[in-house]
Amino acid sequence: KRNPCGSIGEAQQLFESVALALEFARQNPDTLIMVTADHAQAAQIVPNGSLYDVFGVPVASPGHIARIETLEGGVLAINYATNLFDSEEHTGASVPFYANKQVNKENGDGLIKAFLYQSDIFQITRNFLGL
Repeated sequence: KRNPCGSIGEAQQLFESVALALEFARQNPDTLIMVTADHAQAAQIVPNGSLYDVFGVPVASPGHIARIETLEGGVLAINYATNLFDSEEHTGASVPFYANKQVNKENGDGLIKAFLYQSDIFQITRNFLGL
């Protein structure tokens, strides 16, 4: 569902979970933490107005736009550009991959490539575990 407030809450829960995992890893140095997503979404924060407002040109944005009022009294506009339906489509964009260690097969302190395929995550995990 297109729910910007829910998305903000989910991001906060992710940050809290990663903080707990990192604290565990500090106490257990052999812990590998990996954070990624299985797909990208089209949602993005966009300006609520336009540089061309003074000329009467409206914001031209494909898809659905949700607006929420911020605690500071501003307006945050979120563009769900894949369609005008009530839920958005997945996209083929690359997603970030974060880890608390750089791992390889030899000693656990190597390099994770700058670009990974999802199947590489299995190899990283297997190598880290020495399997």
